[in-house]
Amino acid sequence: MKTIPHFLTCWLGLSFGILCACQPQVPEDQGPKSKLYTNTFDNFLPDYFFDHGSWMGLRLAETHLGLAPPLLLSDSFGYTPTKPLLTLQGMEDSVPANYSLSNHHFPGRMVQIGTSEQARIRLDVVQAAGNVTLVQYQITNLLNRPQNIQLVPHLPPTFQSLPHSRIFLWEVTEDPFSVTEGIVPDIRHNLPGGKTATGYLLIDHVHEDALTYGVLSALITTEKAAQYMADNQARWEGFLAPYQHLPEERQMLAAKCIQTLINNYRYPAGEFQQGGAYPSYYESYFNGLWAWDSWKHAVALATFEPEWAKEQVRTMFDFQNEAGMVADVVYYDTTLDRHNWRNTKPPLAAWAVQAIGEATQDTAYVQDMLPLLLEYHQWWYAERDHDQNGLCEYGSTDGTRIAAAWESGMDNAVRFDQATMQANGPKAWSLDQESVDLNAYLYAERNYLAKLAHAVGQDSMAQALTGSSKDIQQRLQTTFWSEDSQYFFDYHMGTNELVEVMGPEAWTMLWSGAATPSQAEAVVQMILDSNRFNTPMPFPTLDASHPEFNPENGYWRGPVWLDQVYFAVVGMRRYGFEQEAQQMVNKLMSQGEGILVKGQPIRENYDPRTGAGLNAKHFSWSAAHLLLLLRDD
Repeated sequence: MKTIPHFLTCWLGLSFGILCACQPQVPEDQGPKSKLYTNTFDNFLPDYFFDHGSWMGLRLAETHLGLAPPLLLSDSFGYTPTKPLLTLQGMEDSVPANYSLSNHHFPGRMVQIGTSEQARIRLDVVQAAGNVTLVQYQITNLLNRPQNIQLVPHLPPTFQSLPHSRIFLWEVTEDPFSVTEGIVPDIRHNLPGGKTATGYLLIDHVHEDALTYGVLSALITTEKAAQYMADNQARWEGFLAPYQHLPEERQMLAAKCIQTLINNYRYPAGEFQQGGAYPSYYESYFNGLWAWDSWKHAVALATFEPEWAKEQVRTMFDFQNEAGMVADVVYYDTTLDRHNWRNTKPPLAAWAVQAIGEATQDTAYVQDMLPLLLEYHQWWYAERDHDQNGLCEYGSTDGTRIAAAWESGMDNAVRFDQATMQANGPKAWSLDQESVDLNAYLYAERNYLAKLAHAVGQDSMAQALTGSSKDIQQRLQTTFWSEDSQYFFDYHMGTNELVEVMGPEAWTMLWSGAATPSQAEAVVQMILDSNRFNTPMPFPTLDASHPEFNPENGYWRGPVWLDQVYFAVVGMRRYGFEQEAQQMVNKLMSQGEGILVKGQPIRENYDPRTGAGLNAKHFSWSAAHLLLLLRDD
């Protein structure tokens, strides 16, 4: 068995020597053949690349062959060392060579090609598992005569003292690795003219707080490494197959959405027994899992990685308390931040589990989740129904209005500006207004719970849930509807008046199917009004004619949020406005900065006047809802 070194304690640098120089003879490209690796997807997404829940982001180097310093989310949720991950210095007759570089980021794979007059080096980088990065190197002799080529690893010592992770380097061989200390030996090839040698290096990133690793790196052989490469290609071809009928720019967008969600997914570590997609790896303050985000991520993940979707939901319910409440946000490292139990988030968990159940037909999963979902549903009526009239309010456990607004997910929405708090009981407070979106979500959740109950053979429960939802629907249609304004609004309990601020909360009545056909038609007309919601980039989160409309700095006082776009579009289609909905989707995608442009990230929200991207880059729920819109395209 060939002896390979055990754990190395810093990142990888390689130099190779080319021992003679003649006129070049360029062979055919040795890369894989697939539409994935064509101009449609070339450099489709900027910045870092993750896969399989990795806590280490990778980038191709811009100035030299190899990989730039990684982004280590395992260390303070965002540490970038100063040393490059991988450096390849070409040597020709012991003299450094110059290379022309070509960098490419394809779905699930990064490719770098360096070419000199004597040789070409191609690096294909994929993440085979959460802890394992495979670097396939292909060295092609461009000469018309044999030459000896060697690869010599250089390992800078800076990675020996990382706070929460260690880096190991392996050379992949035909046999499983033996466990030995030392340096990866020189890799030597005697290549005839025009021939290519292929081999693999393996980088093992060990997150010390991790609860699981994807594969045991020491067991990967050259045969397995080649299979990982092939599996990676087949996996991505499967991901994108449902979008092949779309124009190429929308196929590219589908890849961008999927890669964004994959980039933000982390395998279990620290407090988390399951994995989950974070809102954005790009912003260090998004270092936890939010409930509302998680439900939305799960619905999209169910379309291509349903097992990840299951974990996303389970992670949040791992923290469900005895009363049935699910926390607003939980953190894998509570030395950085504490879980937020001041509030929860809107009830969309049953929607997520229903989507997972439909995608997987896994009734055992549904059976496990159903009692937890029922407890959460009942919690709302026990803790957030101040007057016990069957209509709920957003609230908090600490009596603060800011936490109650957070509970809505629309943190600073204008409709809450005049709201005050009222006590319901110990650690239970409500706003003094019943919110139309909250109760539409609860109506939808009750119907989803009925479907889940039926799926696992609990028909009597399903019938009871369905029967009670009909009464709720009628109450929603009358309580929150303004005949004068022809729109749905929150209801202020103190004044018995509607809070007449036009926002996206009304659209949930269409998404949930709770509106009457005539009410839905009236709301759609408001959506189509260019003075209100049909702005240059449509679907702002506040009526554009409102004096508090402030997209640039307003957060929930004007910017376009793509989750609310999705609820509106699904609602329009549900009530027969298919053509109008598609026109609005087309307008949104064409006007949103970078949405249909390669090399531009998906943003947290957008300015409805200009389409400019706002706030976080690489935002998961934006990617999730764009992907869901594409599936319906």
